[in-house]
Amino acid sequence: MKSSPTDTGGLIAFGIVALIIGVASGYFMYTHPESLNPAWPIWMAMLAPAAFALAGLHVIAAGLRQPRLSSAMLLAIAFCLWAIVNWAAFFT
Repeated sequence: MKSSPTDTGGLIAFGIVALIIGVASGYFMYTHPESLNPAWPIWMAMLAPAAFALAGLHVIAAGLRQPRLSSAMLLAIAFCLWAIVNWAAFFT
């Protein structure tokens, strides 16, 4: 089943919103680190909003029908989530 142009427009818009939220939350985490866990380094904490921003890029790539870029974003998201889980499990 083929998707209509309005479906891709919705995907791109949703991806842009997710990208903005990821970048904004990363910015506020970096500029106001008072509420973060001091046992976690800032670069590790920044992987959470990075995964959110990468998810937005993945949705944009899917909306633009770019399967190679979309799969690369999925690998980057998986790496971010894998790093967070392993840090929490082994280093805290």
